[in-house]
Amino acid sequence: MSRTPALETEVLDTVAAALGLERGTLSASVTAEQLGLDSLDLMKLTFALERRFSVDLSGHGFEEVNSMQKLIALLAARLPDEKRRGAGP
Repeated sequence: MSRTPALETEVLDTVAAALGLERGTLSASVTAEQLGLDSLDLMKLTFALERRFSVDLSGHGFEEVNSMQKLIALLAARLPDEKRRGAGP
């Protein structure tokens, strides 16, 4: 399943809001390591994304989903078509 620009924007906006980051510092190529995220940050991020997109991310550790690009792809694979296109909840 492919990601869309709308989904990418929505994910990055959610990440920025959840972690108090400047939206301009985020792109799909940024990694959790580059952002200096610790385990508490990753937990907050997981909860925010689960709430926003109504998905369960508990089966995926951020060791395997360690970049925004991988996170966007994971969400794209789990979202129904209308949400993937950016229709929102």
